[in-house]
Order: sequence, then C-alpha cells, then structure tokens
Amino acid sequence: MPRTPFQSFAARHHLRVPGDDHAPVAVASAVVQLGLADLDALDTAFALPGIGEFIDSWQARRPYKAIWVNHEPLA
Repeated sequence: MPRTPFQSFAARHHLRVPGDDHAPVAVASAVVQLGLADLDALDTAFALPGIGEFIDSWQARRPYKAIWVNHEPLA
C-alpha cells in the first residue's frame, strides 16, 4: 500500500449564521483541510490510485458550488 502524502487532516461542520439565508449559491455544510508539505506532495496526492475516480463519483452525487463555510479552527 503506498504511503499517503498527507501530513494532517481536519474536518469541521459549518456553523450557521443569519447571512446564510442570503447566499447567492449554496453554503457548504462542512470543510475539510488536508495538510501537504509542498507542491510535490500535492502532485503525489492527486496521483494516488483511484483518486480521480473518487473525486468524479463524489462530485457527480453532490453537484453544487459553495460560497462559504464558517467553522471552528482547523488546526
């Protein structure tokens, strides 16, 4: 199994604020932060086996554009 290039991972739920009612597009329900050392690690992450298919399948099920997400600190 290949070693992952990720140094850290954090995820938080969106914290609703009154302005969400006025967003021109969807407000995100969550945020995920993946920590990578550098651009080479980013390239490695996008070259992991199956990553393109995973991203495509996820986006096909959840086609939206988010304008913002409010969250607790990630790190």
